[in-house]
Amino acid sequence: MITCTARANPSAEYKFYRDGKLVSSSSTGVLTFVSVKKEDQGTYRCVPYNQLGEGPEASITVTIEGKQVYCAPVTSVDIESLCMLLLSQRFLHL
Repeated sequence: MITCTARANPSAEYKFYRDGKLVSSSSTGVLTFVSVKKEDQGTYRCVPYNQLGEGPEASITVTIEGKQVYCAPVTSVDIESLCMLLLSQRFLHL
């Protein structure tokens, strides 16, 4: 799961991109993976937006090697990000 939060008034919605392609839109700021696969690796970008426009974005690079998942923040501007691997359930939380 990738979690993205932003302080915005009016409340923000979120667009998630992987390697520049839109993969999901969310009103909760959460992108969920059923299980992490090799095809899920890449650079993820979260863009908060509301009717006033887009806010600062955050990016993280996800690399998958076998059963290991590595996360490296690329950018972070006023958006809280956390990278944690739950190996037993093979979920990804950023």
